[in-house]
Amino acid sequence: MAWVNSVGQELYWFPIIQSSMVSEYHDVVEKHYDKLLVFGGYGTLVNSQPSLATIRRKPDQLIENTTTLGNWQTFSPHYYQLMKKYNVEEPSNLLSSAIDKENILFFWSPSSGKMDQVKKIMKEHYQKDVYFEEVEVVTSDMNLYRLRTGEGR
Repeated sequence: MAWVNSVGQELYWFPIIQSSMVSEYHDVVEKHYDKLLVFGGYGTLVNSQPSLATIRRKPDQLIENTTTLGNWQTFSPHYYQLMKKYNVEEPSNLLSSAIDKENILFFWSPSSGKMDQVKKIMKEHYQKDVYFEEVEVVTSDMNLYRLRTGEGR
């Protein structure tokens, strides 16, 4: 049995609609529409989008310039379409392909530890020193970064 509920003029699939969208995250995704944004986790990616529970799809309801590092959609047909759209040289290795690319940004919390993990992977497996250049401060705990070659700061 499917639940359908009406909120205002819109029909939704679920009886109670609670939007988890964080407007600052959504604004970043829209502002950088021409870049691939790599999220540190699936929850943050979901929080960057409007509710997808509507019965009729609204214009611009689906965000199409985002992915994560390792989640259920990685290596799916949609993932490969994204990699092609953003000219990712080696889709099976997004990290290596992102180094020094202007069109690939990482949307992460500086305290998540993900940047240190990436630096370690790049050093130990590819003998490359990399750092994350801050591109934009989004909230007190989320920033946009670009992956760069070198020791950094």
